Amino acid sequence: MANFSKFFNEHLSTLNCRDFHEGISCKRHIINSCLYCPLSVMKMFTPIYLLAIIRKNRNLTKEDLKEILLNYRSCIMSASITGITCNYVSCLHRLFLRKHSMYTLIFIPAWYSAHFMFLSTKAVLELSTTAVYQHFLDTLLRRNNVVSKTIYGSKAIQTAIFMLCSALILHGKRAFNMKGFWLTKPNRSTISEKCEDFEHRCNMHPNLSCGNFVLEGVCKNFLMGLVIDCLNALKRISKRPLSTKTWTKKRNLRLYWGPLFSLYVGLYRLTYCLLNRFHVASDELNHILAACCAGLSHFFYPEMALFNLAAVHAFLTLWRMFQIYGAGTENKISKALLNFPYTYVLYPLIQAHCIHIYITRPQLCGPLQVAVNNSFTNNYSTAIMKKVQEAIKRGKGLQ
Repeated sequence: MANFSKFFNEHLSTLNCRDFHEGISCKRHIINSCLYCPLSVMKMFTPIYLLAIIRKNRNLTKEDLKEILLNYRSCIMSASITGITCNYVSCLHRLFLRKHSMYTLIFIPAWYSAHFMFLSTKAVLELSTTAVYQHFLDTLLRRNNVVSKTIYGSKAIQTAIFMLCSALILHGKRAFNMKGFWLTKPNRSTISEKCEDFEHRCNMHPNLSCGNFVLEGVCKNFLMGLVIDCLNALKRISKRPLSTKTWTKKRNLRLYWGPLFSLYVGLYRLTYCLLNRFHVASDELNHILAACCAGLSHFFYPEMALFNLAAVHAFLTLWRMFQIYGAGTENKISKALLNFPYTYVLYPLIQAHCIHIYITRPQLCGPLQVAVNNSFTNNYSTAIMKKVQEAIKRGKGLQ
């Protein structure tokens, strides 16, 4: 890192702001950011909140819709302010320091601007922190070391980890009613194990037969995944020239997320019902085993973005369980560890680290991270990355 910092100061500190936003001044660049950053953020997050509405389906109430719209507004406002501030502070550093340095170019602006996300609602903040931790894990798995190469290069190891994470996540949601997005949300226990009806029907769907329970979950989640597939198809079509024939555009609809969602939920519900039907173990243990079996879907549809989300979600679930069990402790050290505001310290640092890695080593970043960075900054992070990489190539050519 010290050698790279020296190299950066020698070859990249000569770049000024006009090299990054070509043809316009810093003032005009900030005005453009104020106009287009909100639109860019809306383009990124509107499908997410539409999915939240679709997922509620027939159970959507007026209060739920109001909460979703409130979170959507909070997300747009906080993310837009974050991106605008990052662009502004980057130019401000160049103005006062007369040159860009390794950390004043993007790391410090991103760290400072990330604090504005704390103005958002709790749900939006949880979504943002989970996404940032997910991006951080993705950069770690793409590194050239033994652990990363072993996990990233083996579908079997990924599937085993995904199965364990799936079991932990769904157990936390059912036993402790934990929040956070996941492919499905199990119902809380509705029948006591001491009840006579417990031996004759599954605990999670007392008013449905097992067949209808499985079919309902498969159809509902297939439709949710199909929406994502359609949005991806529209995105690919929009990038094609207008002269492209209609039949080639139709081929852009590739079913991936729909089958993935339905396979995961189908395995989960079918296994749960079978285990309860044959009385393999207690209801709680059967549920954990079913949640674990659902993770086999990763073997057939390996998606690293979902794998990273599962790993982060599982870790957060473990931490919340630790907080629940340690809530009544009288040990001062344990209380301090439990009550320490980790999110307010870690989130800005990891956000800044991820975007810093993107401009210096873009090969370590996944497409989802690139899309989020560009949506926040209106593609300014990619403009910086391209200029930095060009300067690095020129510098290496002179050595």
